Amino acid sequence: MLTKILAIPSQPPSSIQAVVSPLSITRIPLIDILRGYALFGIFLVRMVEVYSGWTTGKASTLPTAHTDMLLHQLVAFFAIGKFRALFSLLFGLSFYLQLQKFEQKGLSFTQNFLKRLGVLFLFGLVHTYLLWSGDILRWYAFAGLILIPLYKLPTRALFFAGAVLVVTPNIAEDLYHQLSVDTTSAKPDEALAVYTLTSTHSYWEMLKANFIIVNAEWMNFVANLCHVLVITGYFLLGVWVGRLQLFIPGQWKKQYLNHKQEIFKLAIVLFSAAIIAGIITVGALVYAGVSIKSLFAQDGLFRVILFHSKTPFIVLSHIVGIYILLQIPFLQKQLSVLAYAGRMTLTNYIMQSMFGILIFYGIGLGFWGTVGPTYCIPLTLGLFLLQVWGSKLYLSYFKSGPLEYIWRILLR
Repeated sequence: MLTKILAIPSQPPSSIQAVVSPLSITRIPLIDILRGYALFGIFLVRMVEVYSGWTTGKASTLPTAHTDMLLHQLVAFFAIGKFRALFSLLFGLSFYLQLQKFEQKGLSFTQNFLKRLGVLFLFGLVHTYLLWSGDILRWYAFAGLILIPLYKLPTRALFFAGAVLVVTPNIAEDLYHQLSVDTTSAKPDEALAVYTLTSTHSYWEMLKANFIIVNAEWMNFVANLCHVLVITGYFLLGVWVGRLQLFIPGQWKKQYLNHKQEIFKLAIVLFSAAIIAGIITVGALVYAGVSIKSLFAQDGLFRVILFHSKTPFIVLSHIVGIYILLQIPFLQKQLSVLAYAGRMTLTNYIMQSMFGILIFYGIGLGFWGTVGPTYCIPLTLGLFLLQVWGSKLYLSYFKSGPLEYIWRILLR
């Protein structure tokens, strides 16, 4: 039993079936559960795709080659890009809840939110330069700035804007790279930095290599802009979910029946935006002289369009899947422990970077390039269960995680 393994004398999260007012609530267990679930998915992708150093090119050199390839395909389909998207949507929903709380008290939220974004950016910079160049917190800060003037859009315009933004920027970015010359190849100093980052036994050398990689990433304006716009899209969809009150436990069926037309329209808009963007993009490439055959290649634009178009639907399937599982009493009890990790998201997110570095990089155990998904996935699951257990233990003594506590101090 997962709950027995993680058993620590503490107050469990409130029942997810409780009906609560979105204006008076401090925490919603379902959101914490989904946040914990998204945190695991992000950790899984980082371990398999980033820290392990495993690539399809190296697959044949490992004894687990066949299972590695199969598991990697599953991770690619269900996880890569999907859990970040889910986490972004939850950020937008949290923004809505905070906004409601401030409006209920008659306070201005914009100034407070700007301060939160500043602290978020600070955490992101520290995490980016000291641990992991792929940090997402700094981009959340930029996307939050775009969210401020957009969150007051009418409900329909809100989900329309969100639907378009979660699909089209990524396709536009790929179009840009397809029509540009040598925009994605790494420069010699960057390639050397990656090698040094993963192989050196000196943290100082790793730090210098990471600085080179991060500074090069800052210069990739098109990719960064598209990334921020996609995040903004999911933020807007999170606010839209909040507007429709689809998050209220015990009332989902009622809210769904009340808003099923809007939800159906969202699906149509997502699908239509993907199709239209795909047609325009393919047409532009063909007009520019790109062969049709290359568009359907392994890394061709057609597959890129398909990948980005299906992402929102897979994110939705994750949410619906968790909701369905939570209706089963036994599984509800097991899955509810994810809420503990969800309440310490910032601390656990940073800790996951430390896990990856200490296990795979040269300054740690040095398993870079020697472990495929076959071993990496159960390793990630074990480490995450350790985080859940640690979060539950910590929250039995304190109200928030250590980095969350620092966050609150900086917001004073």
